[in-house]
Amino acid sequence: MTVTPESERFDFGMEVFSRMLSAYHPNLGNTALRAVACCKMLGEALGLTANQRQNLLWAAALHDISLVRIDRSIVNRWLRDPGKNTKEEIILIKGHPEQSQRMLQFCPVLKEACELIVTHHEHWDGTGYPAGLKMEMIPWLSRLLAVVIYYYGKPSPDPQTVKEIKAQVDKMFDPKAVEAFVQ
Repeated sequence: MTVTPESERFDFGMEVFSRMLSAYHPNLGNTALRAVACCKMLGEALGLTANQRQNLLWAAALHDISLVRIDRSIVNRWLRDPGKNTKEEIILIKGHPEQSQRMLQFCPVLKEACELIVTHHEHWDGTGYPAGLKMEMIPWLSRLLAVVIYYYGKPSPDPQTVKEIKAQVDKMFDPKAVEAFVQ
């Protein structure tokens, strides 16, 4: 047995989580992979510290990890047309940021990433979940992540998706986060 450095073992674990998410639901896995790539570019372009970049990447990769505990048909409906989910199913889905945080909090190195994960569905105007945080109460990196996830969560992100995002400035999204993403 070959002993690997701690960082290599951690990267291996992250890869396992990513593959698990992709195996459960390819769309979720693809969204996470594309979000990681975009967050990598954003982190560099914005001059984030190495620690901020790493936490943003981990959060992008793992933000939906707890959805694997929910029946795939419920997740499919939510991704296609959330209006077709029952109230109980929506409660399950809306609990995923906190569930993801709970799943990952055992790992001290993910503490800051977990703070981003639990707030990735908060909205600039306070209408998001799970805590109804608004504006600067939402961590800056979560605000960036929310825009990235929205964009790459679409089956075929395109200029129309950017228009949708811009239309949600001051509602779902922080204007500065949208500006950073668009540039």
